[in-house]
Amino acid sequence: MGSLRERLHVTSYTKRFFQIKRFLHFIKQDSLDFVKLKKIAPPRAKIVTNEDVKNLFKYLYERDKKHFLRLKAFILVMSTSGIRDKEAFQLTLSDIDLLNNKIYIRYDKTHTQKTGQERIVFITDNAKHCLEKYIKQNKNRKLFNESTLTRAFNGANIRMKDLRKYFSQNWIRKEGNQLIKEILLGHSLKGNVDAMHYCSLTDEELYIAYRKVMEK
Repeated sequence: MGSLRERLHVTSYTKRFFQIKRFLHFIKQDSLDFVKLKKIAPPRAKIVTNEDVKNLFKYLYERDKKHFLRLKAFILVMSTSGIRDKEAFQLTLSDIDLLNNKIYIRYDKTHTQKTGQERIVFITDNAKHCLEKYIKQNKNRKLFNESTLTRAFNGANIRMKDLRKYFSQNWIRKEGNQLIKEILLGHSLKGNVDAMHYCSLTDEELYIAYRKVMEK
């Protein structure tokens, strides 16, 4: 277990430890019962700035000018919608509504997601124009290929997952409504009585609120 502690983030290590412990209980082996995890405060969340995103654009452009439009479209979609990278990899043309700056995050046989809840997210005009250019060139059913993008981000200053973090932090910097951000990010609203029972918003209302924040 010592080697795992060195290799994994404290949250991942703790989760892995308890998964192993539950399995041992299941097979009636209690060999980890005497082991107590030392409490370790999780590190501060990484701050992703506008400069970080600019440097990412520069890095990817210098690395792959030929396919930079695809990389740029991916970054803009991720950083202005807040979707998860796994959600982006499942996007098809039928999930995109460029006319209304909408992306449909579906949950069906070909679309899986963390919470199992479908939702609609939005992108900025800048992201829409770039995505539109990319779609005209892209002949594949899925818009973004996971293995291709994973290779492209190798060695970059920020990870693909950090683009979702950037959206969240950027929303706060622009003083956007917290509840609307949670809805757009697809976070679970369980336990939030106000969100679950009183604050339903139409797609149009969400988009108006989104534009007030993201198109400043």
